[in-house]
Amino acid sequence: DNKYYSADEALPVASNVTPMVSVVAPSNLPEGYTLDAIVNGQSVKVTIPPGGVKEGQEFTAPLVSGTVPTHNIPRGSWRDGLCNCFGQGPCHPSLCLTFWCAPLALAQVMTRMKLNWCGQRKGDQAAGKTWLTILLLFCAYIVTDYLLDFLAIQYAPTTQEQVNNNNNMMPEYSTQYWILFSVRMALRLIFIVYMLLVSIRTRKFVRDTYDIPEQQCGGCEDCCCSYWCSCCTISQMARHTADYDTYPSSCCTSTGLKQNAPAVLV
Repeated sequence: DNKYYSADEALPVASNVTPMVSVVAPSNLPEGYTLDAIVNGQSVKVTIPPGGVKEGQEFTAPLVSGTVPTHNIPRGSWRDGLCNCFGQGPCHPSLCLTFWCAPLALAQVMTRMKLNWCGQRKGDQAAGKTWLTILLLFCAYIVTDYLLDFLAIQYAPTTQEQVNNNNNMMPEYSTQYWILFSVRMALRLIFIVYMLLVSIRTRKFVRDTYDIPEQQCGGCEDCCCSYWCSCCTISQMARHTADYDTYPSSCCTSTGLKQNAPAVLV
């Protein structure tokens, strides 16, 4: 028939593994029957497993070969090295966004992997808001940082006051200045710690999803890479979770891919 039935989240896809999807049977169906379903908003076909299924039964079945476009995502190792940032060229949209606005590049990877703004799996609905949430947080951080800096300057000693202050000794700053300065530094620290935490969680999730073992740092690889090489780490995750040779990158979408690109099945 021509009816389509919704399917739950698909299991991880790799180039050498048959894509699987969890489906709720709309009726009693015999084994081998091909059923139309919707996965990540796209029409696909799934094959009923041996023994058939009963109406309302949830089952896992393979996608019929060639029915849905997928990203060729390697399993067992990273697609390329941590420092291979220029593998797609120096002007690649993903690379440019990573170095110009790393929080948004990380948010794109998190959206692909269906993580919420805290780097956790909380369902597709929460994941769909990740990019916008981090965008708003980042904008609020930038605006607040500049506002605090502007206000602090109003209480800072003028140039003439510094010259006249005890023969060029350290000028005296007001209590209001130090309060604003402290709040600004605390805000920066909070945002940096937040970005570090979600980067660590996202990298670990990507490794777990695609069976990528740690190679360095004795169990602290995700933390070390996210702390010491944050931009390179985000860029590597972006390259690994999308097939840029087939599906072009985009700076201004929630997943970092063109609107017609298939969703990453995780």
